[in-house]
Amino acid sequence: MTFLFLIVLVFVAIAIYLFFRSENFLKQLKATQRELKASKKVYQHLNESLVTVATKNEEFLKFRFKKIEQYVEARNLPLTSYLESMSPLVQHYGHILFEVSSGNSKVKPVVQKCYEAHKKGSYKDFTNFMNSQDATVKRLWSNDNAQGLIALVEHLLMGLQEQAGMDIAAK
Repeated sequence: MTFLFLIVLVFVAIAIYLFFRSENFLKQLKATQRELKASKKVYQHLNESLVTVATKNEEFLKFRFKKIEQYVEARNLPLTSYLESMSPLVQHYGHILFEVSSGNSKVKPVVQKCYEAHKKGSYKDFTNFMNSQDATVKRLWSNDNAQGLIALVEHLLMGLQEQAGMDIAAK
């Protein structure tokens, strides 16, 4: 009888221990769920900010590119192949930057999709164009990340402005 009582007492003690342990796990689970919900809100806010920054940066680049294009056309400068090579990159800059920054992809595959959607075979022309550029452009292109993309497009636009003889501060 005493042995049976001890066994029941051990099981009751284990049950009480497990009860309090499960309560502790439930508290931890609720705290983790609150943290997850807060993290999702932060992620969503950062994602929206990224989209906004990429869109605004794309608009600015398109404006600059259009100004350079108008300048080149007005003066009949022989830079049309340079402009044609850069056009899809500038036109899809926001999408490319968003995809790369969100961690979904690398620069080159996204750029390839954009160029091939623009015109079949244009990505090959673009890679030939990139290979004909200076070492700085090749290095920036090989970075294959968002920071490299931003610096690459800026460097290409600056190079285009310089080749056109356009004053950088000109409006």
